[in-house]
Amino acid sequence: MKKINTILLITLLFVSVVGAAAQVSAQTAADPILGVGWYVEEDTQQFEHTESTSDWVFGPQPSVWIGYADNLTDIAENRYRVELGDRLLINITIPKSFLGAGNALDSVQFGGIQAGLEKRASFFGLEYNLTSDRWSSASYVYTPAVDVPSSAGFVTLQSGSCEFYENSEQYLVIFAITYYLEIPPAV
Repeated sequence: MKKINTILLITLLFVSVVGAAAQVSAQTAADPILGVGWYVEEDTQQFEHTESTSDWVFGPQPSVWIGYADNLTDIAENRYRVELGDRLLINITIPKSFLGAGNALDSVQFGGIQAGLEKRASFFGLEYNLTSDRWSSASYVYTPAVDVPSSAGFVTLQSGSCEFYENSEQYLVIFAITYYLEIPPAV
């Protein structure tokens, strides 16, 4: 039985080697080794795309007008230049619908900062508190070798010339200010 198994195994091995050799010998140098096939499909899909962007503001917005008090000229007409002693009016109009139904105005704040500087710029702030009927202002500058700004007073609020109006549609706040001191360069 062992002998029959051995002869059968050797025969099977011989047949597989001869079959493989026949495939290798069937190829010549001119025959390709690799065959490639493909399928061509032509398909077109039509679609339509529309895109729209909008940057419009929802509802009424507050507006600010800044002008010279002497001739009521907008400071934009003079390239926003303000000289020492110039009296300015800052008109802020706030529509009541901007605040939403049932809301009332408590205070209005306006601020400015010296242009062109990021961290150590001189700055000022103005405020009208409707609840206490109080006008206030503050201005600060940086000085050499000091990390925190100090009070400067380069903007003076003329409280007697400031005005507040209210009607059924809007609030109008008018700050009257004067630049009295030259702003030193920031350090």
